[in-house]
Amino acid sequence: MTAGSYHTVVMDPPWRTASTGPNSVPCGGKISRNLDYDAMSDSEIAAFPIDKFAAPKCSLFIWSTHKKLPVAMSLLDTWGFKYYFLFTWAKRGGLTMQGIHRSTEFAVFGYRGPYPLSYTAPALPAVFGGSSGRHSEKPATFYKMLRAKTPPPRIDLFARRPHDGFDSWGDQAAGLRQ
Repeated sequence: MTAGSYHTVVMDPPWRTASTGPNSVPCGGKISRNLDYDAMSDSEIAAFPIDKFAAPKCSLFIWSTHKKLPVAMSLLDTWGFKYYFLFTWAKRGGLTMQGIHRSTEFAVFGYRGPYPLSYTAPALPAVFGGSSGRHSEKPATFYKMLRAKTPPPRIDLFARRPHDGFDSWGDQAAGLRQ
């Protein structure tokens, strides 16, 4: 695939949180565990060369937690995408932090160029389910939904595992289709 040729881009940024440090995540309250990938600051993520992957006419889905949602929304503007919709993943499980059970994550959907989603096939649900795998692994349900509605070629940036119909890129993509 040549640079800037993907029509559908999914990105799960390796968010760094101030409360957990550069490569750790909260686990069971105040305890934290090390991540098995390198986290990035908000400014490092904003400086990510998205145009190396995203075509001029492209869909972009950015995964976000509640805390990082304002940053994810601002990335659309930074990278020249128009915000369109917020998809919600209702996880089976999740963490309880500061008295709130955080059992949802979001996929912020933006695009540039003409509206990119197919009007055929079933409509995408605003809220969808799916099991959690290891930390930051996204549900296969989401990728199945996108295969039905978005044009190829597709790429999953910072992929935790391969998904049919998507190329993979990131420091954990060794052994994944790239």
